[in-house]
Amino acid sequence: MDQAKKFQDIVAGIDTVILVSARRDGTLHARPMALAKLEPNGRAYFASAIDSPKIAELDANPQAVATFQGAKTFATLSGTVALSRDAGLIDSLWQDDWAPWFPGGKTDPQLCILVLTGTIGEYWDSSGLKDVAYRLAAIGAAMTGGDPAQPREDHGTVTF
Repeated sequence: MDQAKKFQDIVAGIDTVILVSARRDGTLHARPMALAKLEPNGRAYFASAIDSPKIAELDANPQAVATFQGAKTFATLSGTVALSRDAGLIDSLWQDDWAPWFPGGKTDPQLCILVLTGTIGEYWDSSGLKDVAYRLAAIGAAMTGGDPAQPREDHGTVTF
């Protein structure tokens, strides 16, 4: 399986990510964000309120990373974030569960879309047979008093 496909498989179905940006003083700020959409080309979309502090952070420094986590899979998407108020984009991404935050719906003046244009994706996968193999090695090591060999996780990098 190629790395781009593996990245997509790992992030598929993850609907909440941690978006990390930098404050003006350089400290990092992480917050959970509902993922509206992730395209195969590494572009991710998030709904936000225009007056949110993250908008000022991203305006000052658009570099950001989104982290994805499954039960035994992890991924990151690094790139730059731009703000969009494009009505067509908002219409195509709108989700009814956003209504409590944006009671005006798709035309709510507070609603904007953050577009993370990913340049690098990275993934780690410790699920599947590797996990079973490690458990068997750990049982064997416990019986003999040895240390189980750590299996290598499936790791890859994707450039978008």
